[in-house]
Amino acid sequence: LVLLLLLSLAFLPASAQMSRLHFRGFDMKSIAPTGFRSLRATMDLDMNNRGKPFEITDVDIVIYRAGKPYVTGRCPGFPVEASYSVVSATGDFQLCKGVSIWSVLLTLMNLRAEEFTADFSLTAMGDDGREERFSYTGYPMTKAVKKQKTK
Repeated sequence: LVLLLLLSLAFLPASAQMSRLHFRGFDMKSIAPTGFRSLRATMDLDMNNRGKPFEITDVDIVIYRAGKPYVTGRCPGFPVEASYSVVSATGDFQLCKGVSIWSVLLTLMNLRAEEFTADFSLTAMGDDGREERFSYTGYPMTKAVKKQKTK
């Protein structure tokens, strides 16, 4: 849930480099508790980059449920090749106050995407070494869920 939103948001057109990137879908590989208040999620991202290769780094996110902080997280990043590709990405997340690991797992079983929004930021680094930081607020999760590939 969290990494899905985090990584699909990373593909919004925000610069000339990122505007050539088309997020085609994803396959969730795993979501596992790593402690009483934390979890790790891994997914494969299917994308088409019609521009030059670049890297997405330092992705930070806050997921809100019904306007209240639900989960915060960070993904160290991943490369984006100049072609069709499938990239595996992993992120670590912490539950916000009042949220239990069990409520997150139950939410995933009966996801109502319209209840969720996200604020996030990421850095895009081109093959020339230049970096640009992007931030987004209030991104609706319904947009991310629509991009999930059906099996």
